[in-house]
Amino acid sequence: MKLRIAKATPSGLLRPLMLAAWLLLATSSVTAGEPLWASHCERWSSFEPGIWESLLFWQETGISDELMGQAIEKLGTEPGRMKRVGVPVAFVNGSMYVARSTPLSKTYAWWAHNLLVWVHVLRRLAARWGAALPDTELLLGADDDPTQDMSAPGAWQAATSPPLPVMKHCKSSASADIPIPTWHFYTLNATAQFFSRTHRFSEEHPWAAREHKAYGGGMLYHRSQAMPVNKKQLEAGMVAGEPFMVREKFAEFLNKEVRNPNIVFDNGRPLPLWAEYKMAIHIDGISCSSKLWQLMALGNLVLREQSSYLSFYDSQLHSFEHYVPFWRHRPREIVWAYDWATRHDAAAARIAARGQAFVRDTLSSQGLECYWLLLLQQYSGLLKYKPGQGARRIPAPVPAAAVAANATTAAAGVVAAAGQGGRRRSSRSRRLMQGGGVEGVREEAHSRGGGSVEAESARRQPARRRLQQAQQGSVPGSGGAGDAGAFYIPVDEWLALQEGAHGWRPGLAASLGAELELLPLLPMRAMVVRAGQELAAAANATALRQP
Repeated sequence: MKLRIAKATPSGLLRPLMLAAWLLLATSSVTAGEPLWASHCERWSSFEPGIWESLLFWQETGISDELMGQAIEKLGTEPGRMKRVGVPVAFVNGSMYVARSTPLSKTYAWWAHNLLVWVHVLRRLAARWGAALPDTELLLGADDDPTQDMSAPGAWQAATSPPLPVMKHCKSSASADIPIPTWHFYTLNATAQFFSRTHRFSEEHPWAAREHKAYGGGMLYHRSQAMPVNKKQLEAGMVAGEPFMVREKFAEFLNKEVRNPNIVFDNGRPLPLWAEYKMAIHIDGISCSSKLWQLMALGNLVLREQSSYLSFYDSQLHSFEHYVPFWRHRPREIVWAYDWATRHDAAAARIAARGQAFVRDTLSSQGLECYWLLLLQQYSGLLKYKPGQGARRIPAPVPAAAVAANATTAAAGVVAAAGQGGRRRSSRSRRLMQGGGVEGVREEAHSRGGGSVEAESARRQPARRRLQQAQQGSVPGSGGAGDAGAFYIPVDEWLALQEGAHGWRPGLAASLGAELELLPLLPMRAMVVRAGQELAAAANATALRQP
């Protein structure tokens, strides 16, 4: 389809005509069998190879209704004091639904908050794209541990037995988890605070003016050694300990064995100060650390630990193109990486610049949205069943007025039961730039959890009773006009049921989206109508001005 704009086109028509042209080109792909967003996301098609690789496990068998049910049961029924609740989500006819039986009050406070962020991210995706989204069902898991070690003996029960499909912020090279953007992109305002400021970081800290030092910091986090592929090898005389505090051990090695004043790893310092150095040492935490893209945005040459943990964008990152690797086999490799960068300063500067350009151009808010769209499109094609039916069905259609009234009643009741004890959340992005990066934010989240879920539930019995009643479909707003047997409920009703969990301030569960860095709440189909209206109005005004 080609649009020709004549030279005589009045200037008043140019803007709406160009907008209409772009939208018509985007929507014309629908008639060709492509989704509405195909042209919109063409710039980020580089995500596709990584998505294809992540979904290879299910190419032969697909994802059956039974397999998805097994995944939901596994993440929702872990024995012990706390449950690792996985949040099942379904998209049907452009509407988003969440499983009624997954209350966030049943898991750790920081996991609950992270899952809540993802729900709001997907809610905005549905609001923007509606029926352009494929019908699908997925499971979100917020914990750091890999769901399954596919390299372990007995991992494959049969030749055609696929692993459980679980979406997480991080995967191991030996796990089958499907990587998705971490919540920190949205809570830390990654585009506004980092990616849109890369030119400023480079101007304030040009490469030649930076101190020739490799700096790293932040001692938080243990790391599991249960999965062989992620087991770290230490130098002779070093003992991992239990739990294995990987960063503490690395700092101990530097202090006792390396003793180079230009290779430093300490308790951490405010993130902007890292830009004063040419090199930044990056060591993952429990699993993938969000500090990687922050350091690249600052313009550091990242000396990156080879932990075998992978983020959703890792298929596009390459050693000696975007970072310099170390500790693939032993921690002493940090000295090798530092010495290489010292001998090849110009090449090191080019690698730092490519890393900075990558995160700026690829991981923006638009890039994240397109990753979700591309992933859901590929993932949904593997489902061997129709989402929203059978044992995990969505509620029967009800009048819109009844749905709105029920959701309002449920939200008001739970907020009233929760009381006014929730503490207001301060700005994460501001603390990030003032403190030690994302680790400091997460440490506060741990302390804000306030101990066990049992203690929290005992303290808020009224909210807990109402939540239990809602799960049973015995209160208004719990399933849509009395459809208490539905596994899924509309996302807004589910958000209303989470109010009061973990001492959150009243209204947080429903309003968190306003605090996240999300794209504007403008349905993309509506843009087509608006562009047409602008075009018609401009043409009419031009016609009236003509004699």
